[in-house]
Amino acid sequence: LAWEYLVPNEQFEATGGLAGVRAVADLNGDGKRDIIGYMQDVSELNGHEGDTPGAASRVLLLDGASGDAIYDGPPVPGTYYGIWDLVSRGDSEIVSVVQEQVSNRLGGDLENAWQGERQRLSEEFDSSLFQRWEEYRQEQVQLYIAENGSSGLSDEELRQQNEAQMDNDWANTAFERESAFESGLADEADALRAVGADESLVTSYETRRRSDFQAALEAERIATYDTWRADFEQRLQSGEFSSGEGLDEFEASLEESRFEIEQQWRSEFEISLEEQRVEWINDQTGGSLAIEVQNEIENLQRQLAESGNWLKIDKRIVSVDVI
Repeated sequence: LAWEYLVPNEQFEATGGLAGVRAVADLNGDGKRDIIGYMQDVSELNGHEGDTPGAASRVLLLDGASGDAIYDGPPVPGTYYGIWDLVSRGDSEIVSVVQEQVSNRLGGDLENAWQGERQRLSEEFDSSLFQRWEEYRQEQVQLYIAENGSSGLSDEELRQQNEAQMDNDWANTAFERESAFESGLADEADALRAVGADESLVTSYETRRRSDFQAALEAERIATYDTWRADFEQRLQSGEFSSGEGLDEFEASLEESRFEIEQQWRSEFEISLEEQRVEWINDQTGGSLAIEVQNEIENLQRQLAESGNWLKIDKRIVSVDVI
C-alpha cells in the first residue's frame, strides 16, 4: 500500500464519505493514473438545506503516486439557485423575498415617496416638541405642588391660584343650581298649562322666573366669593401655605433633564416611524401587498409544478466523467 486518503470527520459527517471513486488518466503529467471521487452534501439529497446550502458537496482529485489532493472543490461555482431554491423546498424565507420583489414592482419609487412623508412627519414632530415640553413641565410642576404644597409661590401667585380654583368650584355649583331650577320651572309651566293658561302667559312667566333666578344666583356668587376670599386670606396669614424654597429648585432640575427627556421622545418617535412606514405603504398600495405576495408565491409554485424538469432543483452529483 503506497498511500491512503482519509476523509476529514467534518466532511464525512456532512456527506457520508467519498462516492464514485475510480482511476482516471494521468492528469498532472507524473506518469501515474490519478484517482477521482466525489462527496455529496446530504442536506441536498434530503431536500432541506441550512444557511450554506450544498457547501459540503465536493469533487476530489488525488495524485495517483502520492495521494495528495490535486483538486478539492465544489462541483459548480455556486450551490444556491435563487428564488427557485426557496420555492422548491417550501422555505419560509420565500415570503420576505417575494414581498421585497412585489413591493418594488408595486411601488417603483415608493421608498423615495416614503422618505418625503418621513421628512414631513419629522418636521411635524420637531415643531410640536416645544409645546409638548411646556405641557410636560406644567404637569410635573402641578404634581410637585400637589405632593409638596405651593412651596416657592408668592402671595399674589397663591391668590391667582385660589381665584382659578374658586371659578372652577362655582361653575360646578352654578350648574347644579341651574339644573334644579330648570327642572322645577318645567313643572311650574306644566301646572299653568293644566289650568288653562295660554302659551304667551307661560312664556312670560318663565322669562320673569329666569330673570329673578339669575339675579339671585349672582347675589349668591358674590357672597360666596367674599366668604371664600376671606377664608383664603385668613389661611394665608396663618402661614398654612409654606413659602419656603423648593419649587424653583425643582423647575431648575426639570430644565436640566430636558435634553435627555426630549431625546427619549425622539427615540420613541423613530421607532414608531417604522410602524407608520408599514401602514403608509399599505395605504399607498391599497392594502393589497399581502394579497399580491400570496398570489406571486402561488404563481411561482404553479410554474414549478407545471414547467417540467427545467425549473426543478436537483443538486445530486451523478457523474464526474468530464473534468
